[in-house]
Amino acid sequence: MNKKLSSILGLWLFTLCTSAAMAQLPDYHVRLFDDNSGIRTVGLRRITRDRNGFIWLLYHNQVKRFDGKRITVFFPGERLGSILCDRQNRIWVTGIKGLYLFNDDQADFRNVAVDTVWRPSPGNIFELPGQPVQLLTTRGIYTYDSLTGSFRPPAGAFPGAPPFHTRQYSLSTFGNTVFYCAAGNLYRKKPGYCDSLPVSDLYSVNALSEQAALVSNWKNQSFLYDFSAQKISPVNIWQHLPDAADNFLLINDVQPLDASRHLLATSKGLLEYNGVTGKYRACRLFHNGRPLFNQEGLVDLYLDEHRQVWACNDFSLLSFRPGQQEIGLIRNWETDPARYFSNHVRGFAADENGNLWLATINGIAYFDLQRGTIRPVFPTSGASDKMNHPSVRGIAYDGRYVIIGQTNRGVWLYESSTGRYKRPSFPAGPAGDNLRSKLENDFIDQIFTLHNGHHLIAARDGGYLMNGRDYTITPVRFPGEKENLNFCYEDDLHQIWIGTEKSVYCLDSALTLRAALSTRLPGPARCLYQLSGHEYILGTKGLYLLTQKGRQLTLKKLSPHFDRVFIHSVWKDSTDRLWLATDDGLYRYNRLSGKTDFFDQFDNIQGNHFYQNSLYYSRGGVLFLGGFNGINYFRPEAVRAADDSLQVTVTGVRINNEHVAHDSRQGTVRLPYDQNSIDIDFVAPYFSNTGRVQYRYRLAGLDGQWVAHGNNNSVRFSSLPPGAYTFAVAASTSGEKWFEAARPFSFIIRPPFWNTWWFFMIAAAVSTFLLFRLVRRLQEKIRSEKVLNYFATSLYGQNTTEDILWDIAGNCISQLQLEDCVIYEYDEQRGLLVQKAAYGPKNPMKREIINPLEIPLGKGIVGAVARSRRAEIVNNTAKDKRYILDDRQRLSEIAVPILADGKLYGVIDSEHPQRNFYTKRHLQLLTKIAGICAAKISKYMVEEKLRSSIARDLHDEIGSTLTSIDIISKLAMQQMPAHDAAQSHLLRIREHSSRMMESMSDIVWAINPANDTIERIMIRLKEFTAEMLEPARIRYIFNEDGQLDNIRLNPGQRKDIYLIYKEAINNIVKYSEATGVHIKLRRERDTMHMVIADDGRGFDVSGTGSGNGIRNMHNRAAALNGTLVIRSIQGGGTTIALQWPV
Repeated sequence: MNKKLSSILGLWLFTLCTSAAMAQLPDYHVRLFDDNSGIRTVGLRRITRDRNGFIWLLYHNQVKRFDGKRITVFFPGERLGSILCDRQNRIWVTGIKGLYLFNDDQADFRNVAVDTVWRPSPGNIFELPGQPVQLLTTRGIYTYDSLTGSFRPPAGAFPGAPPFHTRQYSLSTFGNTVFYCAAGNLYRKKPGYCDSLPVSDLYSVNALSEQAALVSNWKNQSFLYDFSAQKISPVNIWQHLPDAADNFLLINDVQPLDASRHLLATSKGLLEYNGVTGKYRACRLFHNGRPLFNQEGLVDLYLDEHRQVWACNDFSLLSFRPGQQEIGLIRNWETDPARYFSNHVRGFAADENGNLWLATINGIAYFDLQRGTIRPVFPTSGASDKMNHPSVRGIAYDGRYVIIGQTNRGVWLYESSTGRYKRPSFPAGPAGDNLRSKLENDFIDQIFTLHNGHHLIAARDGGYLMNGRDYTITPVRFPGEKENLNFCYEDDLHQIWIGTEKSVYCLDSALTLRAALSTRLPGPARCLYQLSGHEYILGTKGLYLLTQKGRQLTLKKLSPHFDRVFIHSVWKDSTDRLWLATDDGLYRYNRLSGKTDFFDQFDNIQGNHFYQNSLYYSRGGVLFLGGFNGINYFRPEAVRAADDSLQVTVTGVRINNEHVAHDSRQGTVRLPYDQNSIDIDFVAPYFSNTGRVQYRYRLAGLDGQWVAHGNNNSVRFSSLPPGAYTFAVAASTSGEKWFEAARPFSFIIRPPFWNTWWFFMIAAAVSTFLLFRLVRRLQEKIRSEKVLNYFATSLYGQNTTEDILWDIAGNCISQLQLEDCVIYEYDEQRGLLVQKAAYGPKNPMKREIINPLEIPLGKGIVGAVARSRRAEIVNNTAKDKRYILDDRQRLSEIAVPILADGKLYGVIDSEHPQRNFYTKRHLQLLTKIAGICAAKISKYMVEEKLRSSIARDLHDEIGSTLTSIDIISKLAMQQMPAHDAAQSHLLRIREHSSRMMESMSDIVWAINPANDTIERIMIRLKEFTAEMLEPARIRYIFNEDGQLDNIRLNPGQRKDIYLIYKEAINNIVKYSEATGVHIKLRRERDTMHMVIADDGRGFDVSGTGSGNGIRNMHNRAAALNGTLVIRSIQGGGTTIALQWPV
């Protein structure tokens, strides 16, 4: 337990004092709580303490919870009567209007149902060992049913006739025995048995045992009820308290101290009743070293599980620990100046009876421990025959005289039995006179009685030895005699130690110097204590171990904790712990562990400053210490450590500034993500120095490290991220031993839905799906782009609309994996859509359509698309009345219009036997393919118009001009003489114009779109062959082989083929001397072959490679992406073979 202000002196002084003396000394040193502690004591009626350490205070109309520092107020109801903390740590309160149970989770009281039928008035609530909570009502004792959460009435007949007495003090328990009142009788009920004694005008009943109880009535009379003897005995308080003002006595509460002794809260204060002797006595309570007045009218006593007593009246709440030895405090309590003793106690000297003489700031005082009185002896100012200076520091007692060492005016010998004074003696002569004058003007710090009965005096200006037989003063000579002596001390070896402002000196029993400390001290030497042998504790500014080896003294610091503290007195108890009285309070130091305990005013310490060498250890084992504000006394071994166990409790949780449930027994609190600012209140109830309590906390889930929090009882966490958290808090009074809360507060901040695992899973799945779709779309786009590129590049070699449409239809099957594709061409004049190209079942052979359909515009699905010029997918043709059966029934159809230059050119149509076959991708692709087709057709149509226009212009304009030149030159030649020089020029003009007309004819033929088919090329080649070979009488054969009718060529191809052929025929006519030529034109798959063979004289191919004609033939073949091979044998003819792709 924590150190309290309370203490008990009777037991401590057992070995010092007689039993009569014990009655005069303080029985209990109490800790007081009143308005200065924030507690309004007026109206306080009942006290209890829960297992978390909180004190609960019951008033008439409110309940307060006190933790030593703060008070929390609750208002459960009106006219409250009793309070109980049960074995499950539940707080129950009864009132005139109901019963209330504290809900720790909600930090408030709730109403508990008792009996909704009879509605009895509740009285006292109580709990018996091993039984549920019970409630005394006007109809008997009810029992709490934890299953239903309500109180059930007594089973069967209950002893006594209702209404039962339910007043505040009308019930008492002892063990399993219950005392209660009904119908003029006091009942004693225990398991299986009940009896009664008559009672009238009952005020209170308080059980002493299972057989006896103290009873008071409203006439202020008290009685002892002995049920075993069936006897009622009045209590005559005058018999026990003869100084009492009257014989009235009201007993409000009783608490047992042991098997025979009881504490009684009465109208005459705190009494003790001894059941063996039958005696009552008043307990003497002290607070802050003085008697506690106004203790009459105690209304309640509560003995908690730590054996600490709590009591209250209208003046204060107080606590003490009976039977526990702690630190006692005595201060002046007298108001009469003649009896007023000073609280400044500077030294002690014990007489032959164990009583103490005190050196004070105002003379001396006699502390009679047997009577518990302190009698002052005052100085007389200006006197020459008695104590004449108020300040006394040195004091000793030799059995006859009290030796008084004043801080001025010298030494007096005081004979207490006669009250006479005398001065010590001095040697005769001038030396003695000088010594007398020096001593009487000196400042005496200490008088120490040596083992031989002599007295050593330590003073400012030197040391003095007073003979214990004749009281003669002689000076003490040693090197440090002028260094202001602070103390003197004799060890077990009879060595004399003197401490000065500068050093420490060791003298032998003859006062001859033996050793001196050569080490410089951090401050004045204030005290010395022998540990054992040649080891000593030296008190100065700090704590040191002084070791003696012959004439050598060494110094060692014991602990840096005291580096700034002046040690004024030292004592070692039987457990080897050092007690240090300092200028900063009282310390206890364990040299082995290094642990330091500090005691202050909350431990009943007189004050922070103790006087130098103001220490006395009695034969009974009690240590007395004097200070600036009284006397402390205690048994050193019995004082427990100031750092006792603490119980830390989380008292409140606020989420976003709103209170929430926080009972850890209900499990983990779950919060939404936006409730992430949390305030947590906590406390370790402590009823001593609350400023000594230090807290630390940690929030697992955020940071697992402990965070020091000082004396603060609240912590705030702002903007916590989602996660699982556990808040733990611990308390300590020393900073070394920590006590953690038994039930940490756990909570979970749920993440927003977008930050949950399932959302991540869904998001991942959706992202994967979207990525998959994106990839698929990209793949489809890439495939579509490839398909569209394929369509576009495939149309490069297509030079007619027929070629374009057939290429599109074929590629729709091969690239789009369609089963059927038919392209309709719109015949604007007839208003019909005519099937012009097809692949699939409608096209068993090349460029052949089985039963080509002609569909009127607006009829069928194709006609509707053509009219609306909008593509359309029909997922189920069986449900579409527009469907026109072609070669066979199919269940889905897609139709896309071909719009060239904004005009309808045709429709791409596809059918499939499967419903819902066509997708948006098909629609998108076919729409783009239709666009490519339309662009190619538009370009082709523009080129056709342009070529026709150029051909027409060349023929009409340039051709007619060249014809005119030819005719004019011919006429001119006819009109001129044959031998005229101009005749040759005109001939040349005519020849050139004829050649130009021929070339112009070739160009016009080449660019005329009407000549784009292979048939037109063959006609041209045959005409030229006949024109050239027949006049030269050269036979020729022109053979055609393969399917040539559907081959279309662009102007460049036609031009290159014609010019290669023309060059070959011209060379045969000019150079070959051939008689026959065989011309063969055939198609093998996608390649055209043209072979020209003559039976002429042949030529050396290698020797003619540099000729322009043959070189041009090779260049033109390359332009066709074809090859030209010339084979010639001298005398065996020449063969020219040309092949190019179609």
